[in-house]
Amino acid sequence: MALFQFLVQKLGLPVLAYFAITKGLEAWKDQKLGKLIVIALVGGFLYYFMESPETVLKATAPIWKYLSTLFN
Repeated sequence: MALFQFLVQKLGLPVLAYFAITKGLEAWKDQKLGKLIVIALVGGFLYYFMESPETVLKATAPIWKYLSTLFN
């Protein structure tokens, strides 16, 4: 888990911030408010997932169990 946290802090968050900012500025320039909102929501979710992946996976466990029974 320590390696994952190190990689997230040193590589993951700067890469996420770069792509979110560049895509957000592009959407702002093109005046696409809906796209800008979606970028902010997805970026926020990815940030939250990178900070605490166990919490996200535990919270969505019923969904994954349902999907696994649906496709088996």
